[in-house]
Amino acid sequence: MIEDRALKLVVVLAKAYKSYIGEVSSNLKTLGFSDSEFGALEYLYNRTKKVSAQELAKKILLTSGTTTYTIDKLVKRGYIIKEENSLDKRFIELSLTDEGNEIMKNLFPEHVKFLGNLNPLTEDESDTLIELLKKLGKTIR
Repeated sequence: MIEDRALKLVVVLAKAYKSYIGEVSSNLKTLGFSDSEFGALEYLYNRTKKVSAQELAKKILLTSGTTTYTIDKLVKRGYIIKEENSLDKRFIELSLTDEGNEIMKNLFPEHVKFLGNLNPLTEDESDTLIELLKKLGKTIR
């Protein structure tokens, strides 16, 4: 039945997500970061210009409250610079400090290697799964 298959899909996706993200979170903790902290640092590390707090929240899927908390923690640790937008003081712009850039230069390749080792799929299987998950995500919207 289609309904049984749909239910099984939800259960399998949820279990796979929980298992996979649990391993990723554990690895990030060994690196000294929460998921949201590392996500923020990674997003800023891969940008050539300053980023608004709103863009960061949208791209790494955080609520505005979690984004503010995460940014403040990273500012206190000396990894992020938080500045008012020169044209509109209501908007905050973010960028990495030299220390934040240096730590990501060292940790990001290590994390990517961990993710590669975590993935049991072949390249073709990974590509297929990515396309299928994109298709699934588009049909829900």
